[in-house]
Amino acid sequence: MLGFTRQEQGVVLFLLFTFLVGLGVFFYRRVQPAEYAASAAKNQAEFYKKVALIDSAGVNDRQKNDGNKKQIININLANRRELQKIPKIGPVIAQKIIDYRNKNGQFKSLGDLKHIKGIGERTFERIKSYISLK
Repeated sequence: MLGFTRQEQGVVLFLLFTFLVGLGVFFYRRVQPAEYAASAAKNQAEFYKKVALIDSAGVNDRQKNDGNKKQIININLANRRELQKIPKIGPVIAQKIIDYRNKNGQFKSLGDLKHIKGIGERTFERIKSYISLK
């Protein structure tokens, strides 16, 4: 084939095939643009609706509080299960809070939570309205 090596012929055929597939997709979209656009808009709307549900309801059911009331958790007395009711606190972080409390005694300020690995400034800002010391 025009003086190309076998490997070069394979590359040329691959590129030609890729071009033809792209051309086919281009003409398919051009022939049925309204149907394609409607389908894409519907899929996009469904996606954003699901994202909004996740944002408003929390990532999973354990983040929902009783009757959507904000439940304040005493971090000096709470057990692992109670700590997990705080948004963004899972079983691992809850155990780290308990371990820190056992090692250092009761928390003297809410900011002491930032000493725990996994609770940075952003997480602390998100959870501070759900926690108390008393």
